Amino acid sequence: DTGLWPRTLPELVPAYLPEVPAVNMRHGNRFRYETNGAEAALAWYVALPSTYWQHDFVSGETVLHD
Repeated sequence: DTGLWPRTLPELVPAYLPEVPAVNMRHGNRFRYETNGAEAALAWYVALPSTYWQHDFVSGETVLHD
C-alpha cells in the first residue's frame, strides 16, 4: 500500500495481521524478518540451531537452509 516494506513485523498489526504469528517452538518465537528497504525476507526456524525456511518477498521463492 505504501510502496515500502515494513521495518518490523509488528508494523503489520492490526491493519494486515491480527498479531504476529508464533512459531510455537519450545524456545519461543523463531521468526526473523529482515529488510533493507528495497528487499524483504522472512525466515523461520524448523530445527535448532541452523535449519530454517526463508521466503524472499521480491522473488517469491521459499528455500530450506540446513
